[in-house]
Amino acid sequence: MRNGQRKLGKAYSLLDHSLASILYAKDPGEMGSSVGAPLDEYDSEAVSLIVKLKKAATQEDVQTVLRNISPGAKDTLTEKVFAEWRRFLASIGHT
Repeated sequence: MRNGQRKLGKAYSLLDHSLASILYAKDPGEMGSSVGAPLDEYDSEAVSLIVKLKKAATQEDVQTVLRNISPGAKDTLTEKVFAEWRRFLASIGHT
């Protein structure tokens, strides 16, 4: 059981970091890379995003979640977040 928890924790941590990095780079809220903010600017948004993604099964679901958070979210942001979400699900055995 401990191995499973450790694996899930590692996968979650990687997802959190990846999403924070994507959000910072794409900067949908214009509070990250576009204004030279600290690299951790989107950390809390990444955690909130993960919670909202729990029921996302399709790229359209991810797009809906992102547009609810940031109405100006671009398709490239959706694609990157969806790819990371799918990678996370696969890493924990969900397909």
